[in-house]
Amino acid sequence: MEVFIFNGRTHAAVGIAIGLLLIEKLKISIDTMVLIYLIGLYIGTLLPDADHKHAPMGKFIPLWLFLKHRTLTHSIFMFLFPVFLLRIFGNQISETLYFSKGMFLGIACHIGMDLLNPTGCPLLYPLMKQKFNILRIKTGSKLDDAIFLTSMICITYIIYQNFFI
Repeated sequence: MEVFIFNGRTHAAVGIAIGLLLIEKLKISIDTMVLIYLIGLYIGTLLPDADHKHAPMGKFIPLWLFLKHRTLTHSIFMFLFPVFLLRIFGNQISETLYFSKGMFLGIACHIGMDLLNPTGCPLLYPLMKQKFNILRIKTGSKLDDAIFLTSMICITYIIYQNFFI
């Protein structure tokens, strides 16, 4: 079976664009906490693909040695990871809170995007192996490139609006 995954760059760009758009809603002040939030966001956008040998995060955290691609890391249980970080390090430490918010949103963006391609995601894995998808956008397609470009324009605009005007 052929597996379609968005490029890591598309996952990261969409996640960061959405994350920047939600900074005010998440009550993140523009200071060093933004950087911590963005690092969590970036890691979260790539973390679900740690179960894929050739993905950027799979080279750093080789979950592919233990898990098949698009199983546990692409299910709703993946959202427990940032919550687990909060429980370990405590939500009293603001850095952990902002990092976890970013990571949670990044994971949501990643899984949400993977619901847009033909392979889909097993949202209820390991309880149910059925994969769900909404659209059929293929990796490397013109639409994939358009999503990446739109996200980069959005990121540039948000940065310009917040730091140069």
